Amino acid sequence: MIKGKLIFAFILASALSLNAQTYNNADLPDALTFLDGTRVETKSDWEKRTKEIKNLWCDFYIGHFPSEVPELLSAKVIKTEIKEDGTTRKRIVLKYDTPHKKSFEIEVWEPVEMGKIAHPLFLTQPREYQVQWAEEAVKRGYIACLYPGLDAHHNEKDYPGYQNVWKIFKDEYPEADWASSLGIQAWLASWAHRTPTLAISGVGVRGSSLRLAPPGTTLAFAVRNGRVVIN
Repeated sequence: MIKGKLIFAFILASALSLNAQTYNNADLPDALTFLDGTRVETKSDWEKRTKEIKNLWCDFYIGHFPSEVPELLSAKVIKTEIKEDGTTRKRIVLKYDTPHKKSFEIEVWEPVEMGKIAHPLFLTQPREYQVQWAEEAVKRGYIACLYPGLDAHHNEKDYPGYQNVWKIFKDEYPEADWASSLGIQAWLASWAHRTPTLAISGVGVRGSSLRLAPPGTTLAFAVRNGRVVIN
């Protein structure tokens, strides 16, 4: 038994040494150092290092996304509400060309000046305290988008089923090894911000606690020129 454990430990240590830097402490790895120990010196180096970091993130944390992003088949507004302050709130169902043509709902809040200029987009999840962030963003001229980034342990009465959407799309792509709901929620967020009815000038994403991981992943893999806010 002891001999078997020693052999297993040796194999594990050998495998890790081939795929990661050797660390003397538990600090985060140096973002500007490749796995082989060479330093990032140029913009081209950084692009390669970014790809390396993304691969590590997928390999060891969220799993890998499906090889192709499905096309949007339709964006249907199912409810429109004009608030007293002149802002507009819409429930929109996005249908995609997945194997079984699955869809999910988002809620979009539009500022008063909507349609005259492009606006920055604020993405977040509809937790009760995060809704306040969206309200503040709309006051400042943002378009706010509440997407189904809730996990299976949280549900909101005004957004029924949002906590289960990630499971639906996980089943659509059984070949993808994304075991974490965080990666799937990030994927959904990247789809939401591409809704064709939204004229946007930039993208900001905000999350809290575990709901920070989908925004960060969204920006890393899907959104260019975006910003993430950590709470």
